[in-house]
This record gives sequence, structure tokens and C-alpha cells, in this order.
Amino acid sequence: MNEHTRTHRFDLPAVAFAIALPTVVTLVYFVLLAKAPAALQQAAYAIGKTIQFLFPIVFIWLFHRERLSRGGVSRNAPELNRKNWILGVLFGILVVASMAIAWFFFLSGSETANVVVEKVNEKVAGMNLSTPLKFLALGVFYAVFHSFLEEYYWRWFVFDRLNSMTSTLNANLISSAGFAAHHVILLATFFGWSSPLTWLFSFCVGIGGAIWAWLYRSSGKLSIPWISHLIVDAGIFGLGYLIVFG
Repeated sequence: MNEHTRTHRFDLPAVAFAIALPTVVTLVYFVLLAKAPAALQQAAYAIGKTIQFLFPIVFIWLFHRERLSRGGVSRNAPELNRKNWILGVLFGILVVASMAIAWFFFLSGSETANVVVEKVNEKVAGMNLSTPLKFLALGVFYAVFHSFLEEYYWRWFVFDRLNSMTSTLNANLISSAGFAAHHVILLATFFGWSSPLTWLFSFCVGIGGAIWAWLYRSSGKLSIPWISHLIVDAGIFGLGYLIVFG
């Protein structure tokens, strides 16, 4: 277990709620409101994400307030954390390179790719992001800010709370599966529920979540998985920009 071993009777329902919430939010704004006006989609997104990212800090403040004053948990030697930084950056670059190779050398020009391009453009238009400036602004927000919020949410809160109740391996597996769950909906929107690519890429998301949880556990620093996550999200939006505007 991690250093924050004190548990509260509300920890388990809080973690269960935290795992399920992103999937519900994604289902609402990305699927159920897909044909709704852009303003309604954006409002649903903003409300859902606000609830999602406020919940952990409110819960910790109410029931584990001492954790907020402890600061970092890392006691690693600087050399070890340098290795963690290198691993995190290299993993992010590897993921981006793999996505680029998969798209440009295997998918581009295929029927699957044509369907994805069409659906991406529909989604971009539906959320009123059809100019390069708006798309780039969203990409910067996701790469810099949303990636940090997801690391804070999934690693700092979900993984850490699970790790106070079960083994590190179980905490990693459960939190990574939860992290992958709402990505299944996103990927199925573009590739289809029956496509093997939806499930392959969702599995890869889960692997990414497991590696970021391991980096967080190994280093005690949220900044390391955050930068790795930032690189991946920047690559996703870079590829998306080429699909939409390239």
C-alpha cells in the first residue's frame, strides 16, 4: 500500500463513483448530445468536467485533509527520478510515433480511415471547433491542462485511494481499467463498437494508464506522468489537426 494508508468508510463508494463518472460524462456530451446544438454540448461538457475534477479535492479535504498538507511523497534519489523522467518522456514519444505510423502507413486511405475522417469532421463541426485557431486552442487546453487534471484525478486520487485499500497491483489494474473505460466510448464513436481497433486502442489506453500509475508510484511525483501524458495528448491533437485541416 502507499504512504497514505489511513482509510475512511466512504473511500470505497467515492472511488467507485470516481471511476464511473467520466464514462457517464462522456456518454452524455459525446454520444447522447452528439446532434444537439454546439452550445448545449459545450455546456454539458463544462458541467460534467467541473463536477469530475472538483470531486477528488473536495472529498480529500473533507475526509483526508492531512494529505493536502504533506506535499510530495517522493523519497527517491535524484538519479532514480531522472530515470523516471526519461522513461516518461520516451514513453510519450513512443506512443506518438506509434500513432503516426499506424495512421500514415496502415490506415490512411483505407475505408476505415475515410469513415474516421468523416466522423471527426462531424464532431469538430458539432462542437463549433471548425477553425484552426479554435481547434489549436482546444488542443493546447487538452495537452497542457486536461492531461494534468486527468493525472490528478486518476493517479493522485483514484489510484492512491485504491492503493490504500488493496495491493499496488490491484490498484493499478482497477484504476487503469477505469481510465480506459470512457476512452472506449470515444473510440467507438469513430471506429464503431464492432471494430477491433476500438478495443485494441482502448487496451493501449489502459496500458498507458498502468505505466503512468507505475511512474507516479515509483517517483511520488505527479509531474512525471503528467508530462508523459501531455506529449501523448499533443500528438493526438497534432494528428487530429492534420486530419481536419491538413
